Amino acid sequence: MTRAPHEQTLQPEMPPTSAAEAVLVLGMHRGGTSAIAGLLQRSGFELGRSLMEPAAGVNDKGFFENLDAFQIHERLLASLGRSRFDPREMPNGWREHPAYRVAVEEVVDLVRREFGASSRWAIKDPRLCRIAPVWIDALAALGIAPRAILVVRHPGEVARSMFAQRWVASSARAHLCWLQHLLEAEQATRAIRRSLVTYDALLADSRGERARIGDEIGIEWPPADADAAAAVDAFVDTRERRFDETANADADRMPAIAMDLFEICRRRGANVWDEIAALGETFAQGAAAFAPCLDEAIVEASLAFIEAGHGRDAVTRAALSPDVERLSQQVSALSESQAALVRELAERDAEANRANEALRASIGALAETIAQNARK
Repeated sequence: MTRAPHEQTLQPEMPPTSAAEAVLVLGMHRGGTSAIAGLLQRSGFELGRSLMEPAAGVNDKGFFENLDAFQIHERLLASLGRSRFDPREMPNGWREHPAYRVAVEEVVDLVRREFGASSRWAIKDPRLCRIAPVWIDALAALGIAPRAILVVRHPGEVARSMFAQRWVASSARAHLCWLQHLLEAEQATRAIRRSLVTYDALLADSRGERARIGDEIGIEWPPADADAAAAVDAFVDTRERRFDETANADADRMPAIAMDLFEICRRRGANVWDEIAALGETFAQGAAAFAPCLDEAIVEASLAFIEAGHGRDAVTRAALSPDVERLSQQVSALSESQAALVRELAERDAEANRANEALRASIGALAETIAQNARK
């Protein structure tokens, strides 16, 4: 799928104002973040100069993702040995990695360049779930207090949508990615104003959810006339929903922890954030047990892919995980050791053959001597 840049009106590069309303839109891939970003754009929020083009059958109305931000996020994930559909937690100490500081500086430059003259702007990218600290640190350096909107869609619908796009080979991986994205997003946004919205609620009452989100993150929506309100209503169209989990007979196959998290978000009680955090602690305990096995499986699959010659020219060292790099070095060292051992064994075998030949010659000479003595 080709995503060409969509040019918006250019703005002069200016120092950003600390009074700007900056909103981070977080949520899993195929999880409804485009709907929220589109609403923000139609409510006067700038999204940047170059956006991903719509894709028929995927996001007909647009992705609303800033291409420069997308590239920053992709570079950072690659440097950390992660990818957009990696089900593992972020690496230990990733915020101390040199690539993290580079990404923060790149975001600072992007905000100055793209939103220097904007009083309200937003960034939407599902990758923000995993790397939101980059933006929070960058905006803190600029004196901007960000807000966050966390969008949640039923994990079964997300999995079916991802599978339909051939982004994952199994629903199990999609479910794990869904959990990882949402739990990391909750953890990363604890220190800033935030609001949670489910895709179901947005489709059912877009005006009501828009008002509630504004109250929770402290933004005032611009007054809308009848035409503007109708345009917003038309944008959030239930006919755009391609996967409805209520009609899925396999819904009982969902992981219990994923359904628990979705139910917490759907219910959105007074302590919703505490409930998500508590479930996140439970998930983290399990992740600590299975993460090493998951690391090993991904490393083995990566090595097999590379050794098979798939995309050999396209795969770069920067895109390899530290584990793959380490294991590659170990394999190389073992190969060298094996070759040296083979050479040593061959030399010893040749030496043994020479010794055997010498022994046979000595035995022959001794036998001849004994025979000669016997004839005397």
